[in-house]
Amino acid sequence: MKKIKPLLIFFISVFICSSCLFSITVTRPNSLKEYNGDPIKKVAISQLDVKEGKKYWTFCGYDSSVPWCACFVSWCASQCFEQAPVISSCSEYADWFISRRCMYDRNIVPLAGMVIFLDWNGDNTPDHMGITDKVSDDTVYTIEGNISGRCGRGAYDLKSDVILYYGAFVIK
Repeated sequence: MKKIKPLLIFFISVFICSSCLFSITVTRPNSLKEYNGDPIKKVAISQLDVKEGKKYWTFCGYDSSVPWCACFVSWCASQCFEQAPVISSCSEYADWFISRRCMYDRNIVPLAGMVIFLDWNGDNTPDHMGITDKVSDDTVYTIEGNISGRCGRGAYDLKSDVILYYGAFVIK
């Protein structure tokens, strides 16, 4: 038993270290050095006060109304990027950004045009999303689809617990 315990500790340590190294190398996000979110921000702003999300949810292939904040982001992205995804789910959008190493920690200061993921119920799953307009005085300002049935503006304290993370369309 005395020989097994140190060996077990060794293997557990190796597993933990290799897991940490793997996650660092695989999940480290792409550089934002050349990121320009102005095009998608401008498209989102042009949609302010559009009522009813029909043009966004039909763009994503639905015949009837669905929660459409992600559809709004998809529609805006499609106006700017040839390879933009058509996704209607906040969680699927998060997975899309993660798989492309374009998801950024909530503790960054987001750039204009980044996608903000919000968690209303505290379960660490995105419930809503929008497009970042600007940051000023520790507040991130957004343009979002499906706010009381229209496209509108939002504002969140940068340290707010409802912010999960940010995605960036770093499409090459």
